[in-house]
Amino acid sequence: KDNESWFFVNGLSASKELLQLNGEALADLFNRKINLLFNASEGLVKDFAECYTGELGDGSLQSASALCKLLEAELRTRDKVVLIAHSQGGAIAMYAAQKLRERLIKSEQGSALLSKLEIYAFAFSAPNNLALSDVYIESFINKFDLVGKVASKTKLPIGHNSQSYINEEGRGHLLNAHYLPAFKLGKFHAVEGVGSRLAEYLSFTV
Repeated sequence: KDNESWFFVNGLSASKELLQLNGEALADLFNRKINLLFNASEGLVKDFAECYTGELGDGSLQSASALCKLLEAELRTRDKVVLIAHSQGGAIAMYAAQKLRERLIKSEQGSALLSKLEIYAFAFSAPNNLALSDVYIESFINKFDLVGKVASKTKLPIGHNSQSYINEEGRGHLLNAHYLPAFKLGKFHAVEGVGSRLAEYLSFTV
């Protein structure tokens, strides 16, 4: 009814079965239809390296290119496009969004289209040099998620369209087990004291 589309891209070494479980958890949490985007693993070591360096391998580049085209098509027909990503999926999401910006920013409607895109990354923070001022971004990190902390070696730049949140007691890297329950309970707190927009989309009443 509100002409929005929501997507989820999985993290490192996730199976299609795990993707489905995570998608069901997100659909239940936000009371939304969640379109699932499968990021096939290229092996745990290579997947982790992509998170750490931000440099994607051939398989992930193909996923990012496909995601870029999908996002553009959705932004041209929707009032809002929400992309939720986990772990390595965050690296793919940021790369796709950056390529999309390069494609659209030269057009007259480019900035308006990009402003309809929201990216929410769990267990991954965007690199400091990411030029995505038109896109709204939030990142969520468990303080004791060793995989997420190492992979997210740089913090998300704080600004009008980008915010970082941390769970000071959070442990573990799995989305469904270690991130979503804590998010639902309001365990993630803003680095700069700004409330999470994603939290406003929760389907339950406290």
